[in-house]
Amino acid sequence: MISNQAARAVHRSLSAVVTTNGSDAPRELYAAFAQFNAEHFGGKLGAPFVFIGACSSPRSLGDYIGQDVHGIESRIRISERAVGRGLDFARWVLLHEMVHAWQSEIDGNPEHGYRGHGPSFAAKCNEIGEKLGFARVGVKGRDGLPDCARWPMNVLPDAMRPAPPEPKKDEKPAKKKRAAGDGDSGGDGQSVSELLAEIERLTKENAKLRRQLEKKTAA
Repeated sequence: MISNQAARAVHRSLSAVVTTNGSDAPRELYAAFAQFNAEHFGGKLGAPFVFIGACSSPRSLGDYIGQDVHGIESRIRISERAVGRGLDFARWVLLHEMVHAWQSEIDGNPEHGYRGHGPSFAAKCNEIGEKLGFARVGVKGRDGLPDCARWPMNVLPDAMRPAPPEPKKDEKPAKKKRAAGDGDSGGDGQSVSELLAEIERLTKENAKLRRQLEKKTAA
């Protein structure tokens, strides 16, 4: 079994190539990784392996895997769609995936039963979010909180939120769907759990109004 130092050799080599020959977007993401690592993870995350490309789901903004089929550890992918919404937005997607890296490398609990977005993930998001002034999130939108699977994109202040991408010519806007796999960053719309909570609230309100109407009719 190779040492952790040797296992990260490819990460350091890629970082050197990106810094020297990479375009603006990957260089910005590597710089953001170093900044976020120092500010939010105590510099404890290992050397990054970050690249821009297709994710496990075509609707994902990014994804993370502890070790891929090549044996590369702690790999982060940021989708071209995320980068297309601006580098500031892509950095937030990167921060989401870095929380997954923290789960795998530091916390030792990837929370596979929650597809990576369990109580430990939510707690770390809230720890970071408190410093950034973001609203709290919960697991699967419990307790009426935004879903941590979409953090921090779903709690960005309006001034920091990019405009949704314009649909292509002769193309209807896509319907919002929740799509978040293991270690995936979902979109930044309303989650299924939030929609269900809203439906439940409206159902109760409708039942209350119906009872009031029946009482008036009976009187």
